[in-house]
Amino acid sequence: MTTKWTQEESIAFECACEFITGLMAICSAKLADPELTPELETYYEGHRSRLAQERQTLHVHDHERIALISSSVKENERKLRASTL
Repeated sequence: MTTKWTQEESIAFECACEFITGLMAICSAKLADPELTPELETYYEGHRSRLAQERQTLHVHDHERIALISSSVKENERKLRASTL
């Protein structure tokens, strides 16, 4: 039996998916703000949709995308929380 991917690839893939899910959660929390402007509502809905698409199309062998997601998650989280994206 051959392995389709390594344990390291699997872990990196799962972490990237969790990072994306965390960013989606931040968008959802922002959307729950009753004082959210229509412009920001549109932005967060669109951003959350793009993140969902990215997560859905991510594959365990997308090493470059996984590395990019992993390396940029803290900056993206900071920007989303500060509403500066």
